[in-house]
Amino acid sequence: MAFYEVSLGYVGLGATTVFRTAQQAAADIEEFGKDAGDVAKQGGLFNQQAVFKYAASKGRLRDLQVEVDALNDKAMTAQNQLVTIVKELEGLGVTGAGDYLKMAGSMAVSYVFPIFGVLKFAGLDMFGSNKKKKRAQTLMKQAETLATEIQYYSRRMQMLQQEGVALASSIEKGEREVQVQLVALPRKQVTVQVDADPEKFGKNRYFARKKDVDVSTIKYGRKEFASQEELAQRTAGKVDPSGDRLPVGFQTIYSPVLESGRIVAKVPQVNTTLPGPVDRRVVYGGLLSGVDAMDTFDLQNVTITGAIVVGVLAYFLLDWKERK
Repeated sequence: MAFYEVSLGYVGLGATTVFRTAQQAAADIEEFGKDAGDVAKQGGLFNQQAVFKYAASKGRLRDLQVEVDALNDKAMTAQNQLVTIVKELEGLGVTGAGDYLKMAGSMAVSYVFPIFGVLKFAGLDMFGSNKKKKRAQTLMKQAETLATEIQYYSRRMQMLQQEGVALASSIEKGEREVQVQLVALPRKQVTVQVDADPEKFGKNRYFARKKDVDVSTIKYGRKEFASQEELAQRTAGKVDPSGDRLPVGFQTIYSPVLESGRIVAKVPQVNTTLPGPVDRRVVYGGLLSGVDAMDTFDLQNVTITGAIVVGVLAYFLLDWKERK
């Protein structure tokens, strides 16, 4: 069964959930949407959902592989540095220096390697050897930092690899096995103090302004790649904005018939002006086209949903005329 087989949108209890920002989903559709075959060329809300799910899944899978490769490179670099330090420590006569390598290979999160107490300065000349002893202490601190860093890389790689294997397996089984949810950007709004123009407002004047700031976690000098569990904490509500700015030609479509309430889709730009303030979810509800391509979808459901949309839209138009 092809992944992009059109379905009722049913998601089983064991479905894999993919979390993407709206901007990521748009980029995924641009890159992988064409791979969905004929369904990508057809209109219809459920066809667009199928393309959205397929592209977002492929995008997440690619990002997981890129991140695992990057973490592996980081781990190997830190491992080589640690081996060099251990050799120098052993040359200084520090017994048990090789235990740092054991620590680096340990997956236990609670494992703490003490800098002092375990390692001994046997072999060091205790008379007139302060320089060597200080050098050994410095190297031991560096070794502990590197060992902890390698542990971090190893844990992240293992976690992301497990997600990648599960996602790849779900993609092979078909659309029903995958659900995609849009998440908010890792940002929060803060209030900052901005100096006012002294020529207009005088000296020492300022005003408060709200500003969005990125709150991504930085680990070992790079922005942390969020895991599936971490992204789940940023799941926005069904009607809450994600904070993304979508490229031209892409829209966030809201509809109660969608699995997660909303998707990102590439839609044709039509210069149409509707009278009055019409709720965009009602407008988007009119995208239920392409019925012929949805062999597994119940036509009666489309008819009922279409009637509801037309009725709601008529209500808005009548309300607008009355207010005039």
